[in-house]
Amino acid sequence: PAAGPAAAAESGGADPPHRFPRALQIPFRQKEGLPESVESRLTCNMSSNAEQIRKDVAAHRRRLREAGRTFVNTDLPAELVRAIDQLKEAKGVRGRTPIIEEALRFYIEQQQEA
Repeated sequence: PAAGPAAAAESGGADPPHRFPRALQIPFRQKEGLPESVESRLTCNMSSNAEQIRKDVAAHRRRLREAGRTFVNTDLPAELVRAIDQLKEAKGVRGRTPIIEEALRFYIEQQQEA
């Protein structure tokens, strides 16, 4: 098969979201001199791993929702994230969530008392 963005356009469009772009798949084999069968196995294994990861993440988020949790995504200034990470290390927690939860609870309590 042809490689690169031109080949994607000729074959009918964009790559599916679960696959590496064609421009990254074929040149890797050609550049490294891997036989086509090795390249095919690499692509297949990466695709199946990605699918399993997607299923695991979806199941995890479903369990969190069932436990009354809501996923929140936000952008924060880098210096605030550094401060959160320092607190995370000092408290010995694995993620930022407990630190952010505690800060929000404290802020909300202070606002309610004011």
